Parts: sequence; structure tokens; C-alpha cells
Amino acid sequence: MWLRHLHLALSALPLISAAPASYDCNAVTPAGSSNIYNLSPLKTEQVFKNLIPKDSSTWIYDRSSKLFLGVCDHLNEAVPNDARGVCGPDTWACYVQTVDVPAKEPLAIKAIRIADYRPHIVERSNGIDLIYESTDEKSRANLSLICGDPAATPKIVSDDKRNFTVSWTHPAGCAHGKGGQPISGKAGMSFLSLFFLICFLLFAAYIVLGSVYNWTVMGIRHFPECIPNWDMWSTVLAVLWDKTMDVYDRIRGNRNYVAI
Repeated sequence: MWLRHLHLALSALPLISAAPASYDCNAVTPAGSSNIYNLSPLKTEQVFKNLIPKDSSTWIYDRSSKLFLGVCDHLNEAVPNDARGVCGPDTWACYVQTVDVPAKEPLAIKAIRIADYRPHIVERSNGIDLIYESTDEKSRANLSLICGDPAATPKIVSDDKRNFTVSWTHPAGCAHGKGGQPISGKAGMSFLSLFFLICFLLFAAYIVLGSVYNWTVMGIRHFPECIPNWDMWSTVLAVLWDKTMDVYDRIRGNRNYVAI
């Protein structure tokens, strides 16, 4: 008897380990990232509706597909009553196909229980993905939040019966730093941009400080002669000007002299 109980306990371990820990919806941090995302502006339950084209030979009324996703908690009251036998109160993601009957509640004709656990958060360059997966990996839903303000209308971009993708431009897809301040989708300046910026600042400091030194200490009170090493820079500028005009004349085709 004890062997049977031990077998049942061990068989339940994968289900227990598969459930991600609870998270603070006000400050969600994706794995491997230090950025913070505030999902609280989204409703606890999100319902995405997509009209299925009516086939007059088969269906009299319009059909709709609805994807129910729990963002901060599991689904509560959003799922239609006649679909709760499949998508119970502990469900986080559910797909329901309904028939819109006039003057009556939509009739659920199909329901798929996608996930019983909260979504995994995956960070992208311009937002995050909330990925809902079933334990058997047969069903999957992806709520792709793209950083943008104001929020746009969400779109079901993929619906192949058991794998669903919703694209939604929303401020909730924008990252925040540790202090809670919004940050852009880019990580910052590239190494090359930073290198050229430092070189420019050093060169500007060299010109300004050198000119002040020549003006005050060396007594050179004429411009541009007060610029440090002006003889060298004037020669460099003259050569650059000559080469530029040479290229310009070659492009126009009216070069009528030979540079010496």
C-alpha cells in the first residue's frame, strides 16, 4: 500500500515543479533581466475576440473565437458558463469558440484549456511575451506586448487551433529601471558612438584650453593663430580642402588642371 502512495506522490512532482512561483504584477522582472514591467494597468482578465468568417452553407449565425488570458491571476468570471466545464476557475488561459445568437448569450461550441499556470515572461528588444503553455505542451498562447503609448487595439495574429498569438502595443510592454523610471527599448549608446563622443569632447577641450593658454600665457592675441598648433591645422585644412575640390571637379567632369 505504501508503495502505491509513494508512486502517486512521485508522479505528482512534475506537475508541482511545473507551476511557476507567484509574482507581483506591479513589478514583473523577466528571467535574466534587471528591467521591471508593470502589468497592473492591464485587467486581471483579457479577452481577445476574432470573428470567424461565416459559411452560409453550414452556419446560420456568426461565430467568434475568444481567447481568455489571466494576466495577474487565473480566470474568474470571464469564461462563458457553458465552457467552464473545460476551463475551470483555476485556468489561466482558455480558448472558446462561440456562436452569436441574436437576443441570447453566445453559445460555446468549443473550448480548449490552454494553461493552468501563470505565464512565463520573456523579454524582447521592444517589449515582452507572456507565454502560456499546457503541461503536455500541446496548447500554447503568446500575448506579445509591444512598448508603445497610447495603447492600440490588440490583434490575434496567429490562430491555428491550438497555438495562439496576440500582438498588442501597450505601455505595459515598456521596461522600467530599478527606480521605477521608464527606459527606452534600446540599451543605450553603442561602443562606437561612445568612442566618437569621447574623442570629440577631448578634441574640443584641447582646442578651447589650448587657445586660452596661448591667449593668456603666450600672448598670442590673434585668431585663429591662438589655436594650439595652428600651423599644422592650417596645413591639414588646406590639404583637405584641395582634396575635396579635386573630388568635386572629378564628379562634375570639368577638371582642367593638374594638382602639383
